[in-house]
Amino acid sequence: MVAREDVWITSKLNNPYHRPAHVRPALEKSLLDLGVDQLDMYLMHWPTAFKYVPYDATVRGFPFSYEPDQCTSVTGVKWEDVPADVWPPPHLDMGVTIHETWAAMVDCWRDGLVKNIGVCNFKVTLLHELLCGTDTVPHVVQCESHPYCQQKQLIK
Repeated sequence: MVAREDVWITSKLNNPYHRPAHVRPALEKSLLDLGVDQLDMYLMHWPTAFKYVPYDATVRGFPFSYEPDQCTSVTGVKWEDVPADVWPPPHLDMGVTIHETWAAMVDCWRDGLVKNIGVCNFKVTLLHELLCGTDTVPHVVQCESHPYCQQKQLIK
């Protein structure tokens, strides 16, 4: 058996749970699913909020049908039926900011549910925007980096 202290566990906040009221329950669902009391790292997976997708917080895991195409599952509209000039797309939740989501993640960190918090897929300008609205700097900035996507400014 592997001891908990010998394993680093990271999870990510999924896009439909960016509203402050949904951040902690989504984290608690991850803790339940993983069978642990605390994560080593919790990351905001994307800086884009989607409309809420309900789930059963009392059951480990998700049903096979949990997260089909976000657009269809949330709005009942198929992607191919959404005109290209529609803004915002029907699956986006335009009523929450990255600052609100981040503040709720900071609360989870301060409450000891996670040891570290961070963000993923933030460009330099968006990371700057986040930092202008908080005293808590992300512990980690996870980004894609390879010869075809070097992101030199972000890494710098």
